[in-house]
Amino acid sequence: TAAYSFKLLSCIIFPPVFFQCFRSCYNENREEMILLIYVENKEFYTLSRFADLIIGKTYLAGNEPNPFYKEFETFTFPEPILLNDAPNVINEFSLYVRERLFEDIRLQEFPDLPSRMSCLWLMSEEQITAKTTYWLQQIPDSKTLYRISCTGKIHVADDSLLIHPPGGYFEAVREHARLYWNGVVTNPAPEHQELLFAGSFTVLEETAPLSAR
Repeated sequence: TAAYSFKLLSCIIFPPVFFQCFRSCYNENREEMILLIYVENKEFYTLSRFADLIIGKTYLAGNEPNPFYKEFETFTFPEPILLNDAPNVINEFSLYVRERLFEDIRLQEFPDLPSRMSCLWLMSEEQITAKTTYWLQQIPDSKTLYRISCTGKIHVADDSLLIHPPGGYFEAVREHARLYWNGVVTNPAPEHQELLFAGSFTVLEETAPLSAR
């Protein structure tokens, strides 16, 4: 059985006041891992490509597909698939397969954790510079940064584990998914620390749109 403790994982960047209650498990072959953090009326930030959140309004995250997952539902490709279109189609299907495998592992082994398909991605104030710089490089569309007040649960994960691992694809991705949902850290850089949130949040402030330079 897993041994439970209440020590803070050294690489987590939040001060202890953020943690009302959290559950952690220990594996002697890895660092201590935090699976789930509970917060109440704690301020975070979120980045959106759609600028569709209203200041003062309260929203619920975790029950409906998020914009990231909705893109899979609306993805279309030409028929027949031309050679120039093939890389984009293959990449989109690969991403979808990865997300389905990660979700299957979550449902089977970590059902209490927020789903990547319906969560809201957060960042702490300390992460803003690293996160916004990273995502503007990855997806150079204009984005809006919101300051929000959150009540609910957060899973802290390493998005480096989303990269396709070498070897047998399906089983290798499943193993990465288990590490991801276990909270294992392979890259402690703040831009690779994901905060998956499920719960209610109120929009406090909207910044000016951010753009890649």
